[in-house]
Amino acid sequence: MPESEWVRVQGWTEWDHGVFPTASDLDSLGIDRPIAVAHYSLHQCVVSSAALDALGIGRTTPDPQGGEIGRGEDGTPSGFLLERAWSSAHARSMAAYTDPDRWAEHIAARSRVLHAEGITAVHDAACSPAAEDLYRSMASARTLPVSVLTMPHPEAILVNDQTSRLEGARTGEGDEWARVGPMKFFADGGQAMAIDARIGGERMTMGLVMDDMAAHVERAVARGWRVAVHAEGNVAIDRSIDAFTAASRRRPDDDHRFRIEHAFVASSRQIAQMRSVGSVAVVQPCFVEHIGDLVAGTSFDDHSWLAFGEMAASGVPLAASSDDPCAPFPPLWGGQGRDPHHRRRQRPRGGGGAAVRGVDPRVHDRRGIRRRSGGGARQPHPRKARRHGGPRRSTRPARAASGGGDLGSRGACVLARLGVIADGGDPLAG
Repeated sequence: MPESEWVRVQGWTEWDHGVFPTASDLDSLGIDRPIAVAHYSLHQCVVSSAALDALGIGRTTPDPQGGEIGRGEDGTPSGFLLERAWSSAHARSMAAYTDPDRWAEHIAARSRVLHAEGITAVHDAACSPAAEDLYRSMASARTLPVSVLTMPHPEAILVNDQTSRLEGARTGEGDEWARVGPMKFFADGGQAMAIDARIGGERMTMGLVMDDMAAHVERAVARGWRVAVHAEGNVAIDRSIDAFTAASRRRPDDDHRFRIEHAFVASSRQIAQMRSVGSVAVVQPCFVEHIGDLVAGTSFDDHSWLAFGEMAASGVPLAASSDDPCAPFPPLWGGQGRDPHHRRRQRPRGGGGAAVRGVDPRVHDRRGIRRRSGGGARQPHPRKARRHGGPRRSTRPARAASGGGDLGSRGACVLARLGVIADGGDPLAG
């Protein structure tokens, strides 16, 4: 936008482009405004020198908790901002794009793309206050083309302090077009997932944790909110389970329907704990191929990558997600990552897929489709879980609709019309 204070570019990926830009590279473009180039993951970016100045980042600026400022050998910021280090850059670079009229046009255009794939309802998993306001106004005017479950999150992405949003409309309020879902928090990074595990007996630690997650989850639950926590690594999963357990003890009669988003690295112990606390695992089948390639040859002693199959077998309710725009969103594309008959995608080149993890991450295609939309495993009722010492099957199907509290107002895939997935045909061919 010519009139915007910042220039923002979205979708950079070093995997496809083979480029890792720096502030100097962006400065060479000769643009006199701050530039932010957002990574496709939305967990890091590269900014220009003008942007570093606008953000107040210099040689002596410390790394924020849960973030990292990239630096050259002499300590000069390189322009690379990881996790919470780029939170303010995200908010500042988006400020000019929140005009309701222009934003509504973009939502309508994007909705047409979703409709072409049969998608009529979405979860906005990091919904800013400005976006919430726009969804509500569009729903009231009957101009919102898709049904949206909003998951409130601050304008500055990856920040857990939502004190200003605790009051007002809470989880469950709204209608079938725009409903408030769980409040979104972060326990670790996306590019810097928090892992503490052993490989061949040797301890390996990596990643960044968000130390304030548990305190903010406690405040939200105390105000009657449901919560969803981004937790990729096993350290973050442990912290999420601890926060959920504490919340359950303080409010034992609530239907919390806790959500762990991603759950990329987990142990059998953690999976059992997820089941015990009644947590839904919101997982991304499309990452079986993508992450499988990246971690080929890396196998933990007591933890597994993408153990979706074990989660399902252990009774952890699953809800399938695309994580768009971080991965392709078409339901059938992601569905092939679960299909045991679709060998071409399940055994990607480079040794990815199920073979590198020692456990099968896949969920059979019919069950996988149900977890994406209509039916499948069951969501335990909290009182039933306590009475029997753990969750039992109840009448609440665990799926995206159940995880979002939208049972009864969401559609479902028609399984009989998707038989091509089960017999090994490729619905994307031709």
